[in-house]
Amino acid sequence: MIKNKVLLFGILADAIGQPFIEVEEAKDTDALRRQLVVAYPALNMYPYVIAHNKKVINANQSIAQGDELALLPPFAGG
Repeated sequence: MIKNKVLLFGILADAIGQPFIEVEEAKDTDALRRQLVVAYPALNMYPYVIAHNKKVINANQSIAQGDELALLPPFAGG
């Protein structure tokens, strides 16, 4: 079975207890979000955006094998 590796940063990594997770292959980012809700309920307590191949996305995008995926919490600057 093919899996997607999803990198986690900041409080998201703390909530799960590791810097990345592997999920069943998702055809798009909406499917990925649905998987995360079920498999990692702790993530539902925090806002985050998905970065797909190092670009933050705001709409559903297709995921191909080998794509880089990351969950990013809100960033505060100063």
